[in-house]
Amino acid sequence: MQGFDDLRAHDTWTYDTHSKKYRSTWVDSMGSTGTGTSTHNEKTNTWTMRTTSHGPYGKTVKKGCIKVIDNDTMEMVLVRICVGRPHKDHGNMRN
Repeated sequence: MQGFDDLRAHDTWTYDTHSKKYRSTWVDSMGSTGTGTSTHNEKTNTWTMRTTSHGPYGKTVKKGCIKVIDNDTMEMVLVRICVGRPHKDHGNMRN
């Protein structure tokens, strides 16, 4: 199995006018696929999301939020449930 340094992925987002949520799909070079839904709060510039994926590590469900601080910085907190064990991912992402 390849390492995360070699990971290539494609994520597509679209807005669902009926549910008033963003829907996403994900596929990557490790064989993982996933889907998710998200909402955006314009006032706080925060995304709230839930995703489900299937891949080499089994089924993974993530819930969390991403807050856009400025054009170069986002704060992310996700709770990942993989094989029934919760794990918290958090950190800053920069462009």
